[in-house]
Amino acid sequence: MQIMISPAKNMCRQPPTALPPGWQCTVPHFSRQPLQLARALKKLDPWQLEQLMHINPQLALRAYDDFQHFSDGCPPVPALLCYQGLQYKNIDPATLDTAEIHFLQQRLYIVSALYGLLRPCDGVRPYRLEMGLRWHPTGGKDLYAYWGGALCRQLFSHRQPVLDLASKEYSRAIVPYLAARHQLISCDFLVSRSGGLKTVATIAKQARGQMVRFIAQNQIDDPLALKAFSWQGFAFAPALSTLDRLVFVRQAP
Repeated sequence: MQIMISPAKNMCRQPPTALPPGWQCTVPHFSRQPLQLARALKKLDPWQLEQLMHINPQLALRAYDDFQHFSDGCPPVPALLCYQGLQYKNIDPATLDTAEIHFLQQRLYIVSALYGLLRPCDGVRPYRLEMGLRWHPTGGKDLYAYWGGALCRQLFSHRQPVLDLASKEYSRAIVPYLAARHQLISCDFLVSRSGGLKTVATIAKQARGQMVRFIAQNQIDDPLALKAFSWQGFAFAPALSTLDRLVFVRQAP
């Protein structure tokens, strides 16, 4: 089983003086595309990045600086350690042991608008680029068109089911290219509120991170074993689940 997750907007901006035990930097699978994208974005002024990305001037200046120094800036940091956010805090990668890191390195992919697909140890530098951005380095429609089916092909090159723990923005880079032979398993975390079941974004991000940690710590390769996942009241809901959709529900107190 392979796993895919979303990146985070916030990233570590000061590389650690030493990596935690068991961690090293590996080279991402896609090498040409990140450089092409970064070179194109490097040509844009801060105000252009501000308008393109719909961000404030401070974030635009930071993004501008990142792309100006993309090739010669700070040393790369393993991706799973570099991204910051609720999902990544709940994975808590710095506390994984060597066996758990190795297990995830063989199975976990972070879908990135800049890097394509990243394994946990693949080295990255800070950047800002979202997959849903309507921009293309050579005049195409958007970044979905830029990456095309390349991400889906690589993700399923292992000929294994893929557990989709990514947001819709990043799943959209994979789903249109699925073939009949591909099994993509979605995973929903629903909270019982006001008589209905709802997805609460902040809780779902935390639960996705906990699921990744659960998989690593229990060395899970069989999607059926995911039914045992339990965190803060979430339990597998067989009546709502199918072979291609796992649903976990947390009842209201």
